This record gives sequence, structure tokens and C-alpha cells, in this order.
Amino acid sequence: MQTHFAVLDQLDVDRLREIFSNLESKGRQALAGEGIEPAGQRFECSLDLRYERQIYEIGVPLDTGQIASGDLAEIRQRFHRLHSESYGYDLPQARIELINVRLVAVGRTAPFWFPEQPQERSTPTASGSRSVFLPGSEHRQQIEIFDSETVGRGALIDGPALVEGRATSVLITNGWRLEVDAYGNYVLHSML
Repeated sequence: MQTHFAVLDQLDVDRLREIFSNLESKGRQALAGEGIEPAGQRFECSLDLRYERQIYEIGVPLDTGQIASGDLAEIRQRFHRLHSESYGYDLPQARIELINVRLVAVGRTAPFWFPEQPQERSTPTASGSRSVFLPGSEHRQQIEIFDSETVGRGALIDGPALVEGRATSVLITNGWRLEVDAYGNYVLHSML
């Protein structure tokens, strides 16, 4: 994004093209730095426009043809339409101000698939127990504690219990069962 204040009717179209070109160059560098090939790069351009002296802007998407042609009439019409859709009115005679020039760089990557985890052959074993207050209880209750590293695919643990790990802890309350799916996700099912 680059701030560029101008009245739309007085906009220097060559300067606008230059700003978009500079933003696209920065976007290409950033995407290339992430390993995105040029064929996988896409750019979404827009202008933040408002009626003169208003305090809010509307993002008006542009296509590359509008930028190349510098067709301000088309941009103006699109702004009026978007303003009317957003606020219920438009002001066709009012001056339109440009506040910001925006470009979003989008990189397309190959789909990522999480590998299925191997099926566990053993039932998870509690690594200990702890006295805790469970939701809705006024007294402490002894619950089993399971280490998340030992709770793999296919595991079933009935509550109350706690699965502890480096990244998360999952409390399984009374009436709930934890199941580990094929991808290692913890899925809680009500047994009530």
C-alpha cells in the first residue's frame, strides 16, 4: 500500500501506473523470496476512494486493463456503485478523493496434504493423575493424565481426563470421549 492523496478527476495516470509498478515489483520480490515462481504469482489492485471530506474510504478493485488504459470514468462509476451498495446512496456530482493505492501479492502453492498417521496398536496409558475442580463441580476430583506423545491415531479416552502436551492441553469432562482421527486431530464426542 502506498498513500497517494489526489482528486480522482485530476489524477496523474502515469504516476498511478508508476506506483502500481513499484508495488508489483516489491510484491514479486517478496513472493520470489518465498519460493513462488512467476507463474504462481497474482496481483490484486485497488484504490481507496471517498467522497470529498468524508472520513471513510471504499476499496475499489481494479483490473490490469483499467490501470493500463487509465480509464478514470470506469473507476468513478464503480466507486459510485460500491458506495450506493454499501451506504444506500451515491453523490454523482461530488468530487472523489484518492487516499491509498493498494496491491495484494498472492502466491499459489501446491496443495498441502497432511499425512495420515500410523494406526496405534495399544490403548493409551495414563502417565499419572491429578486432583482438579471440574466445570460444575464444587469438589476436587481425581482424574487421569495422558501424555499427548503417547496418544495416537485411533485412541479413545473417556472423560474425565486430561491430555497434556507441549503445544496444548485438552480437558475431557464427564460425559465426553476424545478420539484421535487419522491425522492426529483430537475430536471430542458427547456420550450423553
